[in-house]
Amino acid sequence: MKKKLFVICLFFALCMICSCKKEQQFLPDIPIILEPDMYWDVKTDYSKLSEYVPKSISHSRPADGNTSEFTPKPDYGLLLPYAGSVHSTNITKYGLVTINGMIVTDPIYENVSPGSIYETTSVTVKPVYLLSINQETDNEFVPYERRLAVCAMDGSWITPFDFLEVRFTNEYIILHREYNSFDMDIYDYEGEFLFNTLAEFEEFYDVSGYYGISYVYTDEAFGVHTANELLFINVPMKECIITEFVTADVFSEGISGVCVRINEYESKWGYIDEDLNLIIEPIYDSVSWFHGGRAVVNLDGRFHLIDKNGNILMTADEGYTIQINHDNPDFSLYGYNNGDSLLYFADLSRIPTTSIHGQYENIVYYGSGWYIADLVKLIPHSASLTNDKEYIGKVVFNPNESHIIPGVIVVYQIVGDYIYYARETSVVSVPETGGLIRDYSYSIAKIGGDDIITVLIDEELQFAADGEDLKAIIVRKRISGFDYFIHSTDASYTYRLLNIDGSEIKSGRGYLTYNPSVELYTLIENDTFSYLDPEGNVIISIPMMSYLSD
Repeated sequence: MKKKLFVICLFFALCMICSCKKEQQFLPDIPIILEPDMYWDVKTDYSKLSEYVPKSISHSRPADGNTSEFTPKPDYGLLLPYAGSVHSTNITKYGLVTINGMIVTDPIYENVSPGSIYETTSVTVKPVYLLSINQETDNEFVPYERRLAVCAMDGSWITPFDFLEVRFTNEYIILHREYNSFDMDIYDYEGEFLFNTLAEFEEFYDVSGYYGISYVYTDEAFGVHTANELLFINVPMKECIITEFVTADVFSEGISGVCVRINEYESKWGYIDEDLNLIIEPIYDSVSWFHGGRAVVNLDGRFHLIDKNGNILMTADEGYTIQINHDNPDFSLYGYNNGDSLLYFADLSRIPTTSIHGQYENIVYYGSGWYIADLVKLIPHSASLTNDKEYIGKVVFNPNESHIIPGVIVVYQIVGDYIYYARETSVVSVPETGGLIRDYSYSIAKIGGDDIITVLIDEELQFAADGEDLKAIIVRKRISGFDYFIHSTDASYTYRLLNIDGSEIKSGRGYLTYNPSVELYTLIENDTFSYLDPEGNVIISIPMMSYLSD
């Protein structure tokens, strides 16, 4: 019995050993990992490698860390706005930097723009910047509200960010704290607070009334619209004057058009001088600014040209209006029924609109004393009494000379004696849609001369000009809106800066523009914002990523 039991146990033990060996063959083979030879005893020779030189960034900071508040100082010198962006967003913000490259503020402003006076024929830039920020509100539907402040261009002073509207005049700055309120602070251009209108003229304040800053002002006074009349506030005298006027236009040549309520249902326009005296009675339906001692008025549906005494110099035929050119004494009569244009010299004599080359149509004044017109050749039609028209191109002319530019379809701009225009280079029909694909070339030329530079449709041209003084020509890739803030690092976005004779000053990657207020160029390249001098040299260079946290 014991023998049998021993044999049975031995049999089962052998079975178990065999089964374990069979299962083991399904397990993966475990490789033996040898310790790698890291060659720690081999020394590397770095003597053949060139030394790393980091990219030069031409700016400095007054201290480490954030510079998130503007601190006025008397010795900054000229401040310049620069573009930056907040981490993890594509939102562009702006900061201020000195002309020597020292950062005064990080990019914390929504916008920085020069304090500008938009007059009838020009823009005057004052020595201040208008700054805007977004402040949080308690309104869940409008979580942010834009607030404005003004600072000196030299950084010597700044107002609080308390205002929703700012208006600049020749002598004073008007800062409106809340829309439809009489709460306005008055500053001069030295940064001195003069007075608050609500505190100074509380007796004129109507809680239920409307108050808005008017565009009409003199060297001493500015207008404030109310629901019923126009107030004039004399700043030096600290005097508020109630007028009989409903509204007024900007002053031009010392005269402003004013609207006077005749009765409950009717108002008429006349003119006042800077002492607020009526000098031309309010009898007109509409009036224009004065230029060259003349203005256009509308009386009973007819347009008249008048002088500063109200004398009628010319009356346009029915269906015609009169247009005064803002920077020369010539004027035109435009037929709004038929598109006809009749041009007149300042002495009221007609300017011819035909030549041996054809007829001038669609005449438009482009500034700098130049007119542009379509030049067409009339071809008699044998089957009718009408004539066919053959388009020749554009003609650019003034009272003394004219120049034909064949094939030009659009004129974009004239600066001094230089013209920027487009020609059609090809037209391809698309059978599937029945439409046409047109290609264009773009050129800048001296009027009466050959093209200086011509580019195709993927590039655009820009005048770098200060008024009528052309400084240079910018050629760059054609992009829309503010995409250059996002794509300026793309190698396909390039620029060329040219002299006015077409010779190259500088070229490279990025987006180049001209800032006439400081006569410098701005360049956005490789996520870096730079200022360039007129010779194309970089004088300030700042990374566009801000030092502020999200």
